[in-house]
Amino acid sequence: MRIYREDAPAAFSPIAAAVAELDLRAHCSMAPIRKATQGVVALENCHPFHRYGQGREWVFAHNGDIKIPLPLADRHQPIGDTDSEAAFCWILEQLEDREIAPDDEAGLFKALLA
Repeated sequence: MRIYREDAPAAFSPIAAAVAELDLRAHCSMAPIRKATQGVVALENCHPFHRYGQGREWVFAHNGDIKIPLPLADRHQPIGDTDSEAAFCWILEQLEDREIAPDDEAGLFKALLA
């Protein structure tokens, strides 16, 4: 997995320009663009967020505001101050607490819809 993140607009980004020149091939790609509605414009608040859990790497990106308060996570702590990263940490803890295996696609889908 490769993650490129920066807090500069993509139109003025030397990283985005360099990545565009690479011959990248991937089974799955994400290219989130953050519209800062919560938290300051800073690298720690930029998507995608990345964590290790249950022996796997997890990546999360979300646009929009989360309208409900989420309890603070115990094991997975946000680095930045966005509601998206807090939600990501909470989701990871819910999956661990429910002992849903990362390769249980049906279980993950069901848990994420709940």
